[in-house]
Amino acid sequence: MHIRSFGNTNPGVIYTIDASGQVKGFASNFGVNDTWGMTVGGGNLFLADRDGGRILKFLTDGTWSTFALGINTPYDLLSTGDYLFAATNDGIYRYDMTGAGELIVSGFSPINLALNTNGDIYAETWPQDIFQISGATATALPEPGTLSLLGGGIVLLMGLRLYQWRSVRAVTPPTLRDF
Repeated sequence: MHIRSFGNTNPGVIYTIDASGQVKGFASNFGVNDTWGMTVGGGNLFLADRDGGRILKFLTDGTWSTFALGINTPYDLLSTGDYLFAATNDGIYRYDMTGAGELIVSGFSPINLALNTNGDIYAETWPQDIFQISGATATALPEPGTLSLLGGGIVLLMGLRLYQWRSVRAVTPPTLRDF
């Protein structure tokens, strides 16, 4: 099963598509109301169901399950291989691939997440402030910017620099720390 979002005609609507490219159904068949973020981790697709307060996990054989439940408005997801991170109204949660999770950064409400080539995580809050995540600390970068995928501007993470395509502006983060 392949899952893909179709943008402008029905934003937020996710369709299931088989290997031949035929649309087979809607993700609303899974009880999804308002999807925001998705990522691939461990060969599986993870989908943030914002209004449902949960993260769904789709396996390559087409089966799905609830990966995490009771989340306060999950917006974006990010996989680093070993962990799945979720941007929520409570802050950033970190989950291992079994679904066990913990709130690692609180005190702000990120809506987008990004990862650079060193494995450093960045979060965006509304209106366009970018934070570097280090352990349980979110440090604001000196200039506003955006990490959103569509509408707000795509950020390309090249080496240790964040590039904001819309304003052609680069932000060099301060000293970086590994998790």
